[in-house]
Order: sequence, then C-alpha cells, then structure tokens
Amino acid sequence: VEPENIELSIDLRIQAIAYKALKSAVLSYKATSGSAMVVDVTTGEVLAMVNSPSFNPNDMRDAAPYKRRNRAITDLFEPGSTLKPLAILAGLDYGAIDADDTV
Repeated sequence: VEPENIELSIDLRIQAIAYKALKSAVLSYKATSGSAMVVDVTTGEVLAMVNSPSFNPNDMRDAAPYKRRNRAITDLFEPGSTLKPLAILAGLDYGAIDADDTV
C-alpha cells in the first residue's frame, strides 16, 4: 500500500471568522454549545472547523474534558428541516423544479 500525503486545508482567516461568528451565536442564543464547518464543496477540503466551548491547546489547565471534545465530528445532530431550503434551491438551480411547483 502506497502512503498518501495528508495536507491541512484549514484556512486560518476563515477559521478565525467562523470561530468569532460561532462564539457570538452561542452567546446570543444562550446555547450550551455549538459547532460549525466550512467546506469547499468542489474539492471537499475542510476550510474551517470550530467548536464552542473551546480551549487553548497551549494552556491545558483550563481544558476541561467537555471543552476538548471536537463536537463537529463526535456529536450527533439531526438537521431536520434546516436542509429543505437547500434542496429546493438545488432543484431550482438544476431546473428540476419551477418556482410555481408544489414541493
């Protein structure tokens, strides 16, 4: 088996923007936690992956286990109806449905 090269695709600028937006949303909605991922859909590259609460990996003294968990990939979440508008938009974009169609 040939070894494969693994390259980090995280964009630090996008990561910082995503973290700031997520932290603000968690505070605004008084949520116990939140996660966000930004993915380049053409390449599949993960450009940002953030969680709140989070921790500073350089200072593990404040890194309680619940803060260290990467919720974006370990926690289950059923998106439910949040994806329905995206499916409708894709149908419109590909011409599979018209604006007057009942879906």
